[in-house]
Amino acid sequence: MEHKPLVSIVIPNYNHSVYLDQAIQSALSQTYSNIEVIINDNCSTDASIKVARQYLKQGVIINKNAENILNSNYRVVYERSKGKYFILLCADDVLCSDFIEKAVKIMEEHEEIGFVHGERKYIDENGKITELDPFFNCSFIAKGKDMLPIFMLTDVGQSAQGLIRRSAFEQAGAHDTEHDHMNIDKEQWFRLCMNADYAYMQDIAANIRVPSGISQTSITVGSFYHPIALYVSLKGFVHWGRLRDYPEVVEREEKGMKKLAQECMAMTRSLLTQQKYDLARKYLLFMSIADEGIAETEEYKELLLTWEMKDTGSDNITEYGKTSNFAFHKRSYEPPAGFQLLEEV
Repeated sequence: MEHKPLVSIVIPNYNHSVYLDQAIQSALSQTYSNIEVIINDNCSTDASIKVARQYLKQGVIINKNAENILNSNYRVVYERSKGKYFILLCADDVLCSDFIEKAVKIMEEHEEIGFVHGERKYIDENGKITELDPFFNCSFIAKGKDMLPIFMLTDVGQSAQGLIRRSAFEQAGAHDTEHDHMNIDKEQWFRLCMNADYAYMQDIAANIRVPSGISQTSITVGSFYHPIALYVSLKGFVHWGRLRDYPEVVEREEKGMKKLAQECMAMTRSLLTQQKYDLARKYLLFMSIADEGIAETEEYKELLLTWEMKDTGSDNITEYGKTSNFAFHKRSYEPPAGFQLLEEV
């Protein structure tokens, strides 16, 4: 590939100095040479700026917001980039060195593709890696509309796993990230696939940090905005499915609501473990709205009983701490019908 279009690696950061160095190094270590690395610091109070300044001589661009703009930082850092393609690298994640080179090659050969999605591993605060089965059983290209029913039900990946074509992103419309960063990728990728095609490769794109302690994720869940945002997004997907005449999307509304209720179930379990009973009660009520039938399940009844026994000192509450939020399920799904097999990149 003689012409190498510019790729922007954009890094929104807030108080991630302990991981930021590794994220920057992974961006600078790409086998693809024509890149710009932009850090947008959201008024960090730790040593993040000091860490970032070590890389000024290597061309890293550092911006610092005048005030903390919460999750709008994701949008701002994109607006300050110039690449034909871009990737949003969270400041605690780590890019694999050859992902961008492989992804650009695919998109330069297939102009109809809006984004390329690679695989992930999980990495904890101590650097321990957890392997995951590939989501799909082969690498492939598919029509965007054929991916929409899949995005209705699952989070296939996270931001550092996707290289996005700027023109497709602008056509799809940027996601409003002000409140719920946990919903960014699911909604943005759905919008992209309404306007462009999709490519998946089994190669590892990034190591995704497993959150620990107080994180933006825990804050979002604690605000109770997250399940409401997922509910609204799901209804939005169905709305667009009707407007665009995608019956496969509309037909999955009930299944999507059941999946949302199951996610609320896991959050309730965690909240009971943390003895956050008022918030757990909200999730219990909300999941029964998303899926009326869930109230008849044994798991729901057990959670409700645990909540009702909250003042008795019951040992049942501590049992929920044994279930990890990152329990891994076997994955190796078939691509959607009509896919085109993607040869080795």
